[in-house]
Amino acid sequence: MFEFTCSECFEVHKGAPSFAFAQPAQAHILPPADHDARVELSAELCIIRPDDENPFGEAQYFIRADLHIPIYGEQRPFTWGVWAEVAEDDFYAHVDAMGEDRRGASCRGTLIVTLPEYEDRDEDEDVAELPLTLQWGAGARPKITLDESDHPLSIDQREGIAQERAAMLAEIMLHGRAEDGL
Repeated sequence: MFEFTCSECFEVHKGAPSFAFAQPAQAHILPPADHDARVELSAELCIIRPDDENPFGEAQYFIRADLHIPIYGEQRPFTWGVWAEVAEDDFYAHVDAMGEDRRGASCRGTLIVTLPEYEDRDEDEDVAELPLTLQWGAGARPKITLDESDHPLSIDQREGIAQERAAMLAEIMLHGRAEDGL
Protein backbone atom coordinates (compact mmCIF):
# COMPACT_ATOMS: atom_id res chain seq x y z
CA MET A 1 0.00 0.00 0.00
CA PHE A 2 1.24 3.46 -0.91
CA GLU A 3 2.26 5.61 2.04
CA PHE A 4 4.54 8.56 2.66
CA THR A 5 5.66 10.78 5.51
CA CYS A 6 4.55 14.31 4.72
CA SER A 7 7.32 16.91 4.76
CA GLU A 8 4.78 19.58 5.79
CA CYS A 9 2.80 18.00 8.65
CA PHE A 10 5.13 15.03 9.32
CA GLU A 11 2.18 12.63 9.40
CA VAL A 12 2.21 9.30 7.61
CA HIS A 13 -0.44 9.35 4.88
CA LYS A 14 -1.60 5.91 3.76
CA GLY A 15 -3.37 4.85 0.59
CA ALA A 16 -3.17 6.01 -2.99
CA PRO A 17 -3.81 9.77 -3.14
CA SER A 18 -7.18 10.88 -4.45
CA PHE A 19 -8.26 14.51 -4.81
CA ALA A 20 -11.39 15.95 -6.36
CA PHE A 21 -12.64 19.34 -7.40
CA ALA A 22 -16.15 20.37 -6.38
CA GLN A 23 -16.82 22.19 -9.67
CA PRO A 24 -15.20 22.85 -13.04
CA ALA A 25 -12.54 25.55 -13.15
CA GLN A 26 -14.77 27.54 -15.51
CA ALA A 27 -17.45 27.75 -12.78
CA HIS A 28 -14.96 28.37 -9.99
CA ILE A 29 -13.61 31.56 -11.55
CA LEU A 30 -17.02 33.22 -11.97
CA PRO A 31 -17.90 36.06 -9.59
CA PRO A 32 -20.45 34.89 -6.97
CA ALA A 33 -23.40 36.73 -8.56
CA ASP A 34 -22.62 35.26 -12.00
CA HIS A 35 -22.05 31.85 -10.46
CA ASP A 36 -25.44 31.86 -8.74
CA ALA A 37 -27.22 32.97 -11.92
CA ARG A 38 -25.41 30.82 -14.49
CA VAL A 39 -24.22 27.59 -12.87
CA GLU A 40 -26.32 24.46 -12.31
CA LEU A 41 -24.17 22.13 -10.23
CA SER A 42 -24.57 18.71 -8.64
CA ALA A 43 -21.94 16.29 -7.37
CA GLU A 44 -21.66 14.69 -10.84
CA LEU A 45 -22.95 17.23 -13.38
CA CYS A 46 -22.56 20.90 -14.21
CA ILE A 47 -24.03 23.29 -16.76
CA ILE A 48 -22.74 26.84 -17.19
CA ARG A 49 -25.27 29.01 -19.02
CA PRO A 50 -24.26 31.98 -21.23
CA ASP A 51 -24.05 35.35 -19.51
CA ASP A 52 -26.40 38.30 -20.05
CA GLU A 53 -23.80 40.13 -22.13
CA ASN A 54 -23.60 37.21 -24.55
CA PRO A 55 -27.05 35.55 -24.40
CA PHE A 56 -26.47 33.86 -27.76
CA GLY A 57 -23.32 32.15 -26.49
CA GLU A 58 -23.41 28.44 -25.91
CA ALA A 59 -23.84 26.69 -22.60
CA GLN A 60 -21.01 24.48 -21.38
CA TYR A 61 -21.71 20.93 -20.17
CA PHE A 62 -19.51 19.01 -17.74
CA ILE A 63 -19.43 15.48 -16.32
CA ARG A 64 -17.35 14.63 -13.27
CA ALA A 65 -14.88 11.85 -14.00
CA ASP A 66 -11.80 10.15 -12.58
CA LEU A 67 -8.40 10.60 -14.17
CA HIS A 68 -6.01 7.88 -13.00
CA ILE A 69 -2.24 8.27 -12.94
CA PRO A 70 -0.38 4.98 -12.32
CA ILE A 71 2.15 5.06 -9.47
CA TYR A 72 5.26 2.93 -10.05
CA GLY A 73 5.18 -0.19 -7.91
CA GLU A 74 1.61 0.37 -6.69
CA GLN A 75 -1.63 -1.35 -7.61
CA ARG A 76 -3.83 1.70 -7.00
CA PRO A 77 -3.37 4.92 -9.01
CA PHE A 78 -3.20 8.55 -8.02
CA THR A 79 -6.74 9.74 -8.78
CA TRP A 80 -7.82 13.21 -9.84
CA GLY A 81 -11.58 13.83 -9.64
CA VAL A 82 -11.98 16.35 -12.45
CA TRP A 83 -14.63 17.74 -14.80
CA ALA A 84 -14.68 16.92 -18.51
CA GLU A 85 -16.45 19.29 -20.85
CA VAL A 86 -18.64 17.34 -23.27
CA ALA A 87 -21.11 18.05 -26.06
CA GLU A 88 -24.69 18.80 -25.07
CA ASP A 89 -25.97 15.57 -26.70
CA ASP A 90 -23.42 13.46 -24.79
CA PHE A 91 -24.27 15.24 -21.55
CA TYR A 92 -27.99 14.52 -21.86
CA ALA A 93 -27.37 10.93 -22.99
CA HIS A 94 -25.45 10.48 -19.73
CA VAL A 95 -28.23 12.16 -17.72
CA ASP A 96 -30.88 9.96 -19.34
CA ALA A 97 -28.90 6.79 -18.55
CA MET A 98 -27.92 7.64 -14.96
CA GLY A 99 -28.51 4.69 -12.68
CA GLU A 100 -28.20 2.25 -15.57
CA ASP A 101 -25.24 0.01 -16.32
CA ARG A 102 -23.24 2.04 -18.85
CA ARG A 103 -20.26 -0.31 -19.19
CA GLY A 104 -18.68 0.13 -22.58
CA ALA A 105 -20.25 3.54 -23.25
CA SER A 106 -17.92 6.39 -24.15
CA CYS A 107 -17.86 9.93 -25.49
CA ARG A 108 -15.32 12.57 -26.39
CA GLY A 109 -14.58 15.64 -24.31
CA THR A 110 -12.00 18.16 -23.16
CA LEU A 111 -10.16 18.71 -19.90
CA ILE A 112 -9.15 22.24 -18.93
CA VAL A 113 -5.88 21.63 -17.08
CA THR A 114 -5.74 23.52 -13.77
CA LEU A 115 -4.10 20.78 -11.71
CA PRO A 116 -1.09 21.71 -9.56
CA GLU A 117 2.22 20.98 -11.27
CA TYR A 118 0.45 20.48 -14.61
CA GLU A 119 -0.88 23.97 -15.30
CA ASP A 120 2.57 25.54 -15.66
CA ARG A 121 2.26 28.32 -18.23
CA ASP A 122 3.11 31.96 -18.87
CA GLU A 123 0.54 34.52 -17.74
CA ASP A 124 -0.39 35.40 -21.33
CA GLU A 125 -0.61 31.77 -22.45
CA ASP A 126 -3.95 29.98 -22.62
CA VAL A 127 -4.69 27.15 -20.22
CA ALA A 128 -4.10 23.76 -21.82
CA GLU A 129 -7.21 22.04 -23.14
CA LEU A 130 -6.60 18.32 -23.54
CA PRO A 131 -8.83 16.14 -25.71
CA LEU A 132 -10.04 13.00 -24.01
CA THR A 133 -12.35 10.02 -24.06
CA LEU A 134 -14.76 9.39 -21.19
CA GLN A 135 -15.33 5.68 -20.64
CA TRP A 136 -17.89 4.09 -18.38
CA GLY A 137 -17.01 0.88 -16.59
CA ALA A 138 -18.42 -1.04 -13.64
CA GLY A 139 -18.46 2.05 -11.38
CA ALA A 140 -20.88 4.94 -11.58
CA ARG A 141 -18.27 7.57 -12.42
CA PRO A 142 -16.62 7.52 -15.86
CA LYS A 143 -12.86 7.32 -16.33
CA ILE A 144 -10.81 9.70 -18.45
CA THR A 145 -8.29 8.59 -21.03
CA LEU A 146 -6.38 11.56 -22.37
CA ASP A 147 -5.41 11.62 -26.03
CA GLU A 148 -1.72 10.99 -26.51
CA SER A 149 0.21 14.27 -26.49
CA ASP A 150 3.41 15.80 -25.13
CA HIS A 151 1.54 17.51 -22.27
CA PRO A 152 2.99 16.35 -18.91
CA LEU A 153 -0.40 15.14 -17.67
CA SER A 154 -0.90 12.98 -20.76
CA ILE A 155 2.62 11.58 -20.41
CA ASP A 156 2.10 10.80 -16.71
CA GLN A 157 -1.18 9.02 -17.44
CA ARG A 158 0.52 6.85 -20.09
CA GLU A 159 3.82 6.22 -18.34
CA GLY A 160 3.03 6.59 -14.63
CA ILE A 161 4.81 8.55 -11.91
CA ALA A 162 7.34 7.77 -9.21
CA GLN A 163 6.17 7.39 -5.63
CA GLU A 164 8.09 10.56 -4.75
CA ARG A 165 6.16 12.58 -7.33
CA ALA A 166 2.86 11.14 -6.05
CA ALA A 167 3.84 12.20 -2.52
CA MET A 168 4.82 15.69 -3.72
CA LEU A 169 1.49 16.15 -5.57
CA ALA A 170 -0.39 14.96 -2.49
CA GLU A 171 1.51 17.40 -0.27
CA ILE A 172 0.62 20.29 -2.60
CA MET A 173 -3.05 19.31 -2.50
CA LEU A 174 -3.04 18.85 1.28
CA HIS A 175 -0.98 21.91 2.21
CA GLY A 176 -0.63 24.16 -0.85
CA ARG A 177 2.50 25.61 -2.38
CA ALA A 178 4.47 28.14 -0.37
CA GLU A 179 5.42 30.16 -3.49
CA ASP A 180 1.72 30.49 -4.44
CA GLY A 181 0.61 31.46 -0.96
CA LEU A 182 -1.67 28.43 -0.97
